[in-house]
Amino acid sequence: MKLRSLTLAGVGPFHHRTHIDFSLFDDSGIFLLSGPTGAGKSTIIDALTFALYGGVARQKDASKDRLRSTYCEPEDPSYVELVFEVSSGLYKVKRTPHYVKPGRKTPVNATVRLMRVTENDDGTYVPVESGDSFAVASRSLGEVDTEIVSLLGLKKDQFLQTVVLPQGKFATFLTARSDDRREILQDIFDTSVYQRMENYLRELVHHYNTQVSDARKAFIQQALSFDQLVARFENARKEKELLLTDLPDEELRSDRCTRMSQTLEDTDATIISPYVELADAIHQEALAVGKRSQDARTREKEARQEFQEALTTIKLLDERQELTHTLALCEAEADDIAAQRAKRDTAQRAAATIVALDHAQEAHMSMVKSYEALEEAAKQLPTTAHLRSAWTHAPDIGVLAKLRAQADSSPHETVQSIRHAIEVISTERQRIRELVECEKGFPDRTDKIEALRHSLEEKKQEISDLATLLDAIPQRLEDARNNYTEKTRAGHEISVWKERLATRKKKLAHAKEAASKRLVLAEAQDALRAAVDNAQAAGRQAEHAHHQWLEDSAAAIASTLSQGDPCPVCGSLDHPSPAEPRSDEGVSLDTVRSLDNARHNAEKEVEEHRGELSSLTEHIRLLEEQAGASLDALTTEYTHCESQLRAAHTAQEEAQELAILIERLQAEHTTLNSEISRHREEYARSSEHVLALETELKADRDRCEKAAGDSSLSSIDHTLSEAVTKLHAYNDALNGYSSAVELEKQADATQRKSLESYGFTPDAAGAKQAREACLSPEEIAALDKAITSADELVRSTRSRLESDEIRSVASVSRPDSDLYKTTYEQWQEKAETLTREAGAAAELDENARQALTLITDSLSALRHTMDEARPASRLAALATASSQENLADTPLGAWVLMSRFEEVLEAANPRLQAISNGRYALKRTQDDGTRSKKSGLGLLIVDYDTDHERTPSTLSGGEMFYVSLSLALGLADIVTAESGGVELHTMFVDEGFGSLDSSTLDMVMDQLMDLRESGRTVGVISHVHEMASRISDQITISWTPKKGSTACLRGA
Repeated sequence: MKLRSLTLAGVGPFHHRTHIDFSLFDDSGIFLLSGPTGAGKSTIIDALTFALYGGVARQKDASKDRLRSTYCEPEDPSYVELVFEVSSGLYKVKRTPHYVKPGRKTPVNATVRLMRVTENDDGTYVPVESGDSFAVASRSLGEVDTEIVSLLGLKKDQFLQTVVLPQGKFATFLTARSDDRREILQDIFDTSVYQRMENYLRELVHHYNTQVSDARKAFIQQALSFDQLVARFENARKEKELLLTDLPDEELRSDRCTRMSQTLEDTDATIISPYVELADAIHQEALAVGKRSQDARTREKEARQEFQEALTTIKLLDERQELTHTLALCEAEADDIAAQRAKRDTAQRAAATIVALDHAQEAHMSMVKSYEALEEAAKQLPTTAHLRSAWTHAPDIGVLAKLRAQADSSPHETVQSIRHAIEVISTERQRIRELVECEKGFPDRTDKIEALRHSLEEKKQEISDLATLLDAIPQRLEDARNNYTEKTRAGHEISVWKERLATRKKKLAHAKEAASKRLVLAEAQDALRAAVDNAQAAGRQAEHAHHQWLEDSAAAIASTLSQGDPCPVCGSLDHPSPAEPRSDEGVSLDTVRSLDNARHNAEKEVEEHRGELSSLTEHIRLLEEQAGASLDALTTEYTHCESQLRAAHTAQEEAQELAILIERLQAEHTTLNSEISRHREEYARSSEHVLALETELKADRDRCEKAAGDSSLSSIDHTLSEAVTKLHAYNDALNGYSSAVELEKQADATQRKSLESYGFTPDAAGAKQAREACLSPEEIAALDKAITSADELVRSTRSRLESDEIRSVASVSRPDSDLYKTTYEQWQEKAETLTREAGAAAELDENARQALTLITDSLSALRHTMDEARPASRLAALATASSQENLADTPLGAWVLMSRFEEVLEAANPRLQAISNGRYALKRTQDDGTRSKKSGLGLLIVDYDTDHERTPSTLSGGEMFYVSLSLALGLADIVTAESGGVELHTMFVDEGFGSLDSSTLDMVMDQLMDLRESGRTVGVISHVHEMASRISDQITISWTPKKGSTACLRGA
């Protein structure tokens, strides 16, 4: 991992944007990060740590709240942007901290963004093409944190122990516990695969142990199940529920199997032999019991058949007796059945004629009603005199009455005469009806003509009004055109007034700013006077303190003088007027220096206020010069310009409206001309139409008056309509009567034929006899059912008596059924008992065979599982150091790291011996005095001066510094040389150099300078002045009050 650049703003003491390009120090390989205490050197380390991991370098004794700069205004940004390089490419990460703005409760949330970038020729960094899979930006905090750990291969704690060694954490890796050191080295050297192998082997062994345990439990459970199965049948036998003989018994069969299954030293056949013998005995017993049960079932079947035959014989004897009795009863009822059969047959013949009888009766009644209707219609016919009072040419209706007497003899001639009269009168009525309808429309037609004449007058007036409007348009059009020219001219001045308004606005802004600055000027003058007073007072206090300190110093020297001894000030041997000590408390040098600093600060503050006052005065002068007039005058001019600009805009809008009005008036002139021409044509056509309607109306009036004569058309229409209606009624009645007479004749002939066909006389007496013989359908059905039932009973009874079954028992005596039943029940009970015994024995045999199979299979599965688990268990014991076969008593992962750690120590010891002049060396130890001795990563210091080994915690501060530095540099050498590990191209060392003497510091610097040959860069963080003369490439942090810190880079 290599750092390329760091940019921060609003972080710690860095208020403004600060950019550090670490590539400037690639050639020298070492640079100094210097500055006074509190200036922000450690803030640079915190910014690096925050950009990568979202936290500060010192976790326990520092808070992330220090990230937000106290110099920032509420709206100033705070962020850290870091560009770094790893094996997969260049990446840029940008983070903002979590903080709360002053006066607010809602915090500003932290943000982060990670993207892959590429470097341009000008040194800037831009995102790579979107087609690259790494170019997708990450914004989520969790995603970025995970991605950065994956890219660097280091967690935050490991980063602070190998790349950035902050204040107070320099020797953490040196003094770490063995297990903690193992975790760091495992991630750095990417040896987690060995740890994963250990974990996999542990899980594999646990898996096999579980399988072996489960298989052993399954085998033992099957053995217990076999014993429980046999125990259930033994209890049933003892309770006499079963007739089984004693089974082979062996105590503690399952205990024997449990003991032998632990090692499986015996063969499978030996282990399960008791269960094989028991299963064979159960099988033989099942065969014997089954044979006895089969014999009992055969005898039971024979007894059941004999019992069934006895019951059948008894049933047939009882049935023959019942049939004989039934046949005798049927012969006694034979005469009654014959009478019912004759009654049914007569009723069925009468029912066949009833339809014809009813139809003849209905036809006669209909003929009587038709005749009565004909007589009534004849009475309603109108007289000829009444008809001719309305129509002089009406036919003679009286002749129709004479034809009535002939209706029976010549109905056709009568009907033809009536139809002729109806046709003649209907034709005349249709003509009168048309005239009546025409007469009814006279009022509406008259009103319509009047309305049309009124409409003609309105049309005439409308033409006159349109002509008036047309005459007024030319004058309105001329006025609008004149106004449009005037408003257009005024609207053209908008740009002039806009320019004047903008000029006045700028001057007015300068005048307002000058007025506000004058208020600030008064405050600045007051602040300067106060600062001058404060500086004068501080000067007086400092001068007074100086005088008192000099007096106290003289008195102190005088108190040590003796006559004849030289004065340390003037060298005189005589001391004529030695200074006397003052009675009050003296003034210390620290107090004098403090007051001198206060006076210096007060004088500096006066100079700052004078500079601010001078700058403010010059600023006000420039503003007033740019304004060029007073604030009131500029305000008045600005208001006037605004008013003129609004008036110009209004004139422009009115000109647009006038242009629309001109177009509308021109269109109205054209439209009115067209409308007047159209209305005049319509007026001429309407006048001609009214004249035609009046002529037509007069002709219709004359025709109606001629047809009515002295009467009215409506009375004539009513008389003719009434006559037609009554003639139609008479005609209908005559037709109905003729049809009824014909139907009566047909129905009478049908009735005679039906009576004769079914054996009745074809007259009134035969009709009466048929009606009396009729029965309802229900009565006929009842008779038919009784007759059929009697016939069927006689037939079935005789048929059953003649059957072979009934005839076979005619000479048989009645058997004893109780004796046969008792014999059958005895064999049935014995067979059921033996069947239960056989079923139980067969079930026991089947269960025993299945149980034996399960025991055999489970034992085979146990042996197979143990054989499979044995190699994995041995390999896991070696890898996890959980058996005596691992002679080193060291797990696989620790053993691999031990060799890596030895390489780190081999790389660190040359540097350590060079720095310590051959006194110290680092040595790995198996036991670091903690519970983590199996890690094998303990560390001791070999002291060649005393020939003793001691722990790193016994080193002094300076020794701890250069020993841990040597270890860190050695670690960097090894991991950089490893292609699969983490490459550490950049390291930071924060403080510690002040604890070294000059010669040791020379040796440490020699080691740091040697790093440039391996392409690495070391950043030394120190405020020791001697470091500045040793390292030419520097980042100097400077701090000023009220402005914060800035960084100045000096590189090759």
